[in-house]
Amino acid sequence: MMINNNEVNRIKFKEKIENPHILWVSVGNHRNSGYGIMSKYITEYLANKNIDIITTNKDIYEPIMYNGIMQLPRGNSELFIDVLEEYVINLKRNVMISNIDVWAIPTLYKEPLNKIWIPYVPIDSPITNCFKYINLLKNAKHIIAMSKFGYEQLKQYIDIKKLSYIPIGVNTEIFKPVDKINKEFIKNNLFNLPADSFLFGYVAQNIGMRKGLPELIKTFSKVCELHKNAYLYLHTNPNGIVNKLYGFDLIDIINKYGIKDKVIMPTNDIMRYPFPMELMNKIYNAMDVYVSNSAGEGFGMPVLEAMSSGIPVIAGNHSAHTELITNNGWLVKANDYHILNIVPTSQEYAYPNNEHMLKTMINVINNPDEINKKSLKSRKFALKYDWNNYILPKWHEFIMNIDDLTE
Repeated sequence: MMINNNEVNRIKFKEKIENPHILWVSVGNHRNSGYGIMSKYITEYLANKNIDIITTNKDIYEPIMYNGIMQLPRGNSELFIDVLEEYVINLKRNVMISNIDVWAIPTLYKEPLNKIWIPYVPIDSPITNCFKYINLLKNAKHIIAMSKFGYEQLKQYIDIKKLSYIPIGVNTEIFKPVDKINKEFIKNNLFNLPADSFLFGYVAQNIGMRKGLPELIKTFSKVCELHKNAYLYLHTNPNGIVNKLYGFDLIDIINKYGIKDKVIMPTNDIMRYPFPMELMNKIYNAMDVYVSNSAGEGFGMPVLEAMSSGIPVIAGNHSAHTELITNNGWLVKANDYHILNIVPTSQEYAYPNNEHMLKTMINVINNPDEINKKSLKSRKFALKYDWNNYILPKWHEFIMNIDDLTE
C-alpha cells in the first residue's frame, strides 16, 4: 500500500474512541533493541486479538508487511516527523501510541496529534521540576508508565486519571536457567573460560554516558587485583560508533587499566547485527552475576532477562532498579544526582558509588551460596513478568477499555 502524499486537511478528532484504530510509533518490530522487542511483542499480540494496529519503522522507505502488520516508512526524517499526521489521516487512526523517548518526535506532543497521543514512557530519572519534560506530556490524551518508578514520578504533575502502569515483560521460555554442568560448558564454549572462573556481565549500549561503562571497567580492574579468576563480559559495541552516535573507545580504556585479557566483548556490530534471543540466553547463563552500572533506567529489560535466566543482579539503588531488585540481588548506593548531557530535558542522574560497587562485586565472588539463593529468587521474580501470562493481557485490557480510560 502506498501512502498518499497529497496535501491533507487538518485532523478532526472525536473525543470518544468507539473502536480503536491504532498507529504504534516506534523504531520497528524487526529491531532486536529494547524498543523493537517491546513493539514486536505488544503489537503482534494485539493484532492476533483482532485489534486494528499499524506500526512505524525507521529503517524502511516504503510500506511493508512484517509478521502480518503493516509497517510505515520514516519519511524524509529519521523519526517520522513529516509524515505522522498524514499517516493518521489517510489510514484513519484514532489512537497513536508512542514507544520511544517523548522528546524525540516533536509532532507527537504538539497539536493536533497530541489529542490522540498515548505515550508509553520510559522515565529513567527523577523529573521533579523538570518542566520542559513535564510540558511535553501534559497535553497527551493518556500516559502509560512502564515502571512503578515512572508512575510515581508522573503523578507529581499528571492527574492519575490520565495515568496507567504496564511494565515490560520477558519471555521466560527463552530466558531460563541451565544446570551447573551446562553452565560450565557454555562458559567454556562461548568464552573459553575455565570452570572455576567468575564471570560478571553487562548488556548496555555504548552511546553517551548513561550506562557508566568506563566507570565499571575501572572498578572491575580493582576486582582483578584481588581475584585472578574474575572476568567481565560487556555486550556492547567496543568503539561506540552506531548510526553516527558516538560512545567510548572501550578497548583503549581496557588497555589503560591493564585488563585486556580479563574483559570480553563481541567482535561484530551488535546494534546492526544483534544476537538472537536464544544465544543471549546462553550468554546470560555463562555469567555468574549480572552487573548494571547505569545512572538511570526506565525499566531495565536486560536486568529482567538476566533474572529470568537465573542470574542475580548488582545495580544502582535508583530509578526502576529498585522495583526489580529486592532480596533477589544487590543494590549499590547511588552517588549524588547531577544533570548529565544525556537528554534535552534537564533530568538528574546518579551513578552507583564506585567504592560500594567494588565492595559488592568482591563480596559476591566470596559468597557462592548467596548467589545460588538469589538465583532462585531472581527466576521466581521474573516469572511474574512473563509476556504471555501476565503483561500482554494487560495491554489487551487497556485497549478494550481505552474509551473509559481516556475520557
